[in-house]
Amino acid sequence: PGRFNLRIDGTTVAANVAGGASSGPQAATANVAHTVSETAGTGTSLANYSSTIGGDCAANGTVTLAPGQDKTCTITNVGRPQLTVRKILVHPDHNSLRLFNLQIDGVTVRANVNAGRSGPHSVSPGTHTVGETGGTGTSLGSFHTVIGGDCAADGTITLAAGESKTCTITNYDNYGGCPRLQECDEPGDGTEGCQRCTSANRN
Repeated sequence: PGRFNLRIDGTTVAANVAGGASSGPQAATANVAHTVSETAGTGTSLANYSSTIGGDCAANGTVTLAPGQDKTCTITNVGRPQLTVRKILVHPDHNSLRLFNLQIDGVTVRANVNAGRSGPHSVSPGTHTVGETGGTGTSLGSFHTVIGGDCAADGTITLAAGESKTCTITNYDNYGGCPRLQECDEPGDGTEGCQRCTSANRN
């Protein structure tokens, strides 16, 4: 769970509090607008949350009190969805380094990888699309590609607030599957790899 620093007029009145906590009553000058806000506590990033201020406060966090008046403002934090892209490379070509750029909604979230994960990325609730482009020296035309995991086959996925999901992109290397110092003369259909390997003529 996240930790948050609760503030009034830019001064922290409760530090590193978890959900449901309160600052307790704080003295405030009457007939003057005050502003309630928060900053991230230890180990927390506000980018991973959508925040709404309410209660007796306006949406921008402002509130004015009359003499003797008590008011309570609330800050609600809802965890943003987290999406991870995982790369799998099947029967890679040992003679070539295959690299890929992993993308979410057309934006590269990890560049030039041949395996591993993008790490969790905060996204908005709703539908998103996972995909990839060829990295340095790599053409996607050399591969049969399958998207799966929590994603549909076309790379789309819908996440609700607070959800965490992982999509996989598996590339079957049509020219791979041969021992080192050999090369593929007859590539497979994208799922079987190379059908005939011969010794490479390398100077």
